[in-house]
Amino acid sequence: MQNLLIRFLEIALFGLVFAGIYWVVGFFCKSTFGFEIRSERGYTIAVFAGCISRIIIVKFLSGQY
Repeated sequence: MQNLLIRFLEIALFGLVFAGIYWVVGFFCKSTFGFEIRSERGYTIAVFAGCISRIIIVKFLSGQY
């Protein structure tokens, strides 16, 4: 049970990091070029990509790919 909780927290952390990166890129585009790229759909995709990237990075670094 503890391993499952740690895995969930790691996946959530990666999702939050990707959402933060998406926010920073969106802020840069809005302040520099004047157009908005941030939306609810974009945040959902960013969090999902963060969750998937955590799985891919772990498998890649452990030599499974």
